[in-house]
Amino acid sequence: MDLTNKDIQFLGKIDPVPHMPYFFTGVFLYKSNEVKKYNHADYVGYGWLEPQKVIDLIDSGKPSKNALKAAIQKFILKTQ
Repeated sequence: MDLTNKDIQFLGKIDPVPHMPYFFTGVFLYKSNEVKKYNHADYVGYGWLEPQKVIDLIDSGKPSKNALKAAIQKFILKTQ
C-alpha cells in the first residue's frame, strides 16, 4: 500500500500489552471502502467487521495481534 500522512490518522499509544511488556504500540486509523490487492497465499480472505464483532471473535479464541483488542476498546469503542 502506498500511503501518505494524509491517508492515516494517529489515534494514540497503547501501554505495553501482556506477554510483551517491553514496547508501546502506536495506533493509526486508515479508512477505505476499497479492497486493496493482497497476496492470496498469505490470507484466506477478507471481510468488513463491526468493532464489537472483532472483540467477540478475539474473546472466543480467534487469533489476533496482541494489541488489537486494546486498540479497538480504547480508540473505537472508548471503553478503556
